[in-house]
Amino acid sequence: MTLNSSGCTSAAALNAVVNTVPGAPSAPVVGSITQPTCTTPTGSVALSGLPSGAWTINPGAIAGSGTSTTISNLNPGTYNFTVTLNSSGCSSPAALNAVVNIVPATQPLFTQISQICFGESFSLPTTSNNGLIGVWSPVENFNTTTNYIFTPNANQCAASATMTVTVLSASTPTFSNPGPLCSGDPLILPSTSNEGILGSWSPAIDNTTTTTYTFTPNTGQCATTSTLTVLVYAIPSAAFSPNINQGCAPLTVNFTNMSPGSSQCTWNLGNGNVIQNSSSLSYTFQQAGCYDISLTVTTQEGCSGTTTATDLICVSDIPVADFNVSTYFIDEFNTFVNFENTSIGATNYIWYFGDNSTISTSENTSHNYMGNNVGEYLVTLVASSPQGCIDTAYATIYFQDQLVYYIPNAFTPDEDEYNQTFQPVFTSGFDPDHFEFFIYNRWGELIFESQNPNYGWNGSIDNDTALPLCPDGVYTWKVIFRLNNNDDRKTAVGHVNLIR
Repeated sequence: MTLNSSGCTSAAALNAVVNTVPGAPSAPVVGSITQPTCTTPTGSVALSGLPSGAWTINPGAIAGSGTSTTISNLNPGTYNFTVTLNSSGCSSPAALNAVVNIVPATQPLFTQISQICFGESFSLPTTSNNGLIGVWSPVENFNTTTNYIFTPNANQCAASATMTVTVLSASTPTFSNPGPLCSGDPLILPSTSNEGILGSWSPAIDNTTTTTYTFTPNTGQCATTSTLTVLVYAIPSAAFSPNINQGCAPLTVNFTNMSPGSSQCTWNLGNGNVIQNSSSLSYTFQQAGCYDISLTVTTQEGCSGTTTATDLICVSDIPVADFNVSTYFIDEFNTFVNFENTSIGATNYIWYFGDNSTISTSENTSHNYMGNNVGEYLVTLVASSPQGCIDTAYATIYFQDQLVYYIPNAFTPDEDEYNQTFQPVFTSGFDPDHFEFFIYNRWGELIFESQNPNYGWNGSIDNDTALPLCPDGVYTWKVIFRLNNNDDRKTAVGHVNLIR
């Protein structure tokens, strides 16, 4: 070796020998290939044309010797084998494309399970549509969307499969509550919820009592059941009682409300009158007839119940009592009176004659007032109908004094015990408080007067004995008086002889 800068040359290195390149082995010859099966998952390749001596086959660093060999336990794939002669380290070209095939696996086929609603159940089949048997994992989950893996049983040359089952969240149907109701009110529960979910109700609709109903959605709507309680109030029981059922007009009836738990009452009295009252009622029926009485009671919840009693109250007409009398005035000489009954609507009668005599029950009657005193007698007729209704009529009979009097035509005032005074003598029929008596002489001069029927003329001027006595002769008298039974005034005039 010579150093360029100096031109000096080193000593020679002795005996550097380059040998001849040994010959490279030929590429292995690929023979038969044994493919994997369902029971043997690996294959093998037979190689020949290998060099004599020890060698190493790659891939796999398989050591051996001999001109042929079989490479086993080969997984599926494409192999390019080379052989290296161990003695020289030279490798052969590659034996190309020795293919170990993959064992064909059958794909399990399943019908996709449709999406379900939360809580609905389903079952994953353990046998595929094409007959492969296996197991799924994880276990079915009915509440959450899950991806399931199907693992076939061994020795079926089958691949695994997956299936995702979608679980939808469930809607809760809602409804407008038709209650509260009164028992018997119409009740319809809709078959479609506010969200448009279709379904049916159970139990059967009952509009007479409070009930909790369950709505079950039709399948395939992803909806849960829901409940609805419809409150139904009972109809109140209306009850009442009158204190009387029949009588005479005007008839006052007291109605007692016996309805339990009522807050408002409406009385229909059958004659066009409707009365609002919260309790009992007193009502007077003016007209005759039979009346249907209804009571409607209403609770605080607004539920009403009605009871009606047909012809409960019957009102009878009052008869009209009346009668005519043959005379209203009687005296001691005329004491007989006839009574003509003109009553209407009556069938029974009682006559009272006002003199404590025996009553009469005849329709028409008469009465003799003989033996009674002067005065007024109230005659009473009590007329009654077949229903017991009564009316009373009255009339007054006047028992009058008969006017009875006389006036002497002479008197003798001679101081004996007879005929000493001259005056009218009244027996009956006049009013002594309205009496006037006058005496006139022959020349028309007033010589005596008196307002006392018991004070007569004694034959003197003004009955004054100190004055001269009136001479014998004819004198004129006049008497004015009022009748006892009326205001009639009567005047009588005459003459009297004074004899001494």
